[in-house]
Amino acid sequence: MINAETFLANLQNSTPTATPSSSFTRASICDIPDSILRVCELGWRVAPILAHSTSASIKSSMTAPPTSDILSLALSAHERCNWAFATGRGLLILEVNLEEAYHSLQCLCGGEWGWQETLRFRHRTSRFFAFSHSERQVRFLGSRFPGIKLHWEGSAVLIPPSWFVYGPPVTFDDPNAPVLRTPQWLQRREVNGNGVTSSRGRDER
Repeated sequence: MINAETFLANLQNSTPTATPSSSFTRASICDIPDSILRVCELGWRVAPILAHSTSASIKSSMTAPPTSDILSLALSAHERCNWAFATGRGLLILEVNLEEAYHSLQCLCGGEWGWQETLRFRHRTSRFFAFSHSERQVRFLGSRFPGIKLHWEGSAVLIPPSWFVYGPPVTFDDPNAPVLRTPQWLQRREVNGNGVTSSRGRDER
C-alpha cells in the first residue's frame, strides 16, 4: 500500500509515452491521430482547437462543435491543430495538481490507488485522469480539497496531441491504457430516508 506522497512522486517521475505528431488534411481521416480515433470510438466528443496558447479560451478556439463523428472531425481539423475533450455524456476528467494535492488525496481516497491505472495525460504540474461515468451527478468537492478539480458536464479540457508556442505539450502517459469507471470517492453522496448522509466514496474530513 502506498500513500499520497509516494503516489504523487511516482506521477512526477514517470516517463510519458511519446505520441507521434501528425499533419492534417481536411479530406483524410487517416491523418487524425490514433489517440483521437480511439476516444471517438469510446463515444467521447472531441473538437479541434486553433489556439496554441495556454491563456486562450478553449471553447472559443474550437473550429467546430465537439463530436465523436470521425468524418466531421476530419473536415473541421486543421494542420497541427490542438484537440479538446468535451466532458459529460459518459466522460469525467479528474485534474490533480502535483504541487497542491497531497493532503486532498490523502483525505479523499486513503490507500486506494487502483484508479490511477486509467487513461491519463499531463501538462506541466497537472495530471489528468479520464474515467467512464454513467451517473448524472458527481461529488461536489468545492474549495476544501486544493489541488483537485473535476471536469464534468459543460467543461472542455485540452488533450494530446496538443502543443503550445511556449511551454511543454500535453502528452499521454500511455495512450493505450484502459479507461476505468469513476472511483467511488468521486461519486455523488446520497441522503437516505432517515436524513443520514452516506457516501459512495470516503467521508469528507
